[in-house]
Amino acid sequence: MGKTLDVRTPASGDQFPDLELPDHAGNPRRLSELAAGDPLYLNFYRGFWCPKGQAFFRGLVRLQEEAEVAYTRSVSISIDPPDVAAAFRAGLGARWTFLSDTQRRYQRELDLLEATDTVHRPYLPASFLLFPDLQVHQAWNAYWFWGGRPTRSCARACAQSPATSAPTGRSHAGELVIAQADHGEQTRDNLAPVAALSICL
Repeated sequence: MGKTLDVRTPASGDQFPDLELPDHAGNPRRLSELAAGDPLYLNFYRGFWCPKGQAFFRGLVRLQEEAEVAYTRSVSISIDPPDVAAAFRAGLGARWTFLSDTQRRYQRELDLLEATDTVHRPYLPASFLLFPDLQVHQAWNAYWFWGGRPTRSCARACAQSPATSAPTGRSHAGELVIAQADHGEQTRDNLAPVAALSICL
């Protein structure tokens, strides 16, 4: 009897799968490698052709310098081939890694099929903030950007709310404490505001 696939989108507290996909240069990469011991902002997008996705990415590009100095890595995943993802990345001026899942290897496992688009069958727009060990800190359905734009007050409120730590960490307002097996606890003071702003642009 074959193994039953657990089809469910990861939520806060879940372990996110360590996906392996080709990057925008065609090289196989794993999420754990790309996290490299830092928190990881992971987003799935429909494709370069989506105008609302393009607008969202322009906001992320404006945020990337702040995210970098806050020790936050970023990864974006779509069904676009590596050369298309590379061109999209270059056109945006993005410096983070784009991964390509043209075969839709993880779409069913993550339950992230965009069901309304039967032509492209892209990923459902979604965002995840992951601890360095890929445990999900927070998860968002990215359709908020399409259905109604949050105000700047949303970003301020999110940034001021306590960040929930990993089970072995602590919770502090405005900072995220991450328990790392190899290096002990590391505090990322700016991660909570950066994560909030990336969602509430």
